[in-house]
Amino acid sequence: MVLTFILGCLFYLSIFPFGGKGSAETFFSTYLAAPLFVFDYVVYKVSFGMLFSCTGKLTEPFQLYYKTKAAVPTEVDFSDARAFDEEDRLKAEEKAQRGEMKQRKTPIVQTLKNLVLG
Repeated sequence: MVLTFILGCLFYLSIFPFGGKGSAETFFSTYLAAPLFVFDYVVYKVSFGMLFSCTGKLTEPFQLYYKTKAAVPTEVDFSDARAFDEEDRLKAEEKAQRGEMKQRKTPIVQTLKNLVLG
């Protein structure tokens, strides 16, 4: 689905380019990326399909494509990142003890922008 959307956008922009009139030259120079994108996508799906589905046994069905699995947020392990969090906390404590840390007041415009845009 994403591949179709990207190819559709690429096709539209190759026919109606920004800031100019469409021509055969602009179409082919822009749409030349489409076959490369499709080729990369197919190679990814086929190569990962062969890596993860084949164990060398003929009884196992061959899967030609690889379906990327989304990670469940509750099962993600962030234990390796705790060391970085601890390091940042210690650096902030050292700065606070030395008096280097200043409390910066955020301007009201920046605060409103952060509230609206996230």
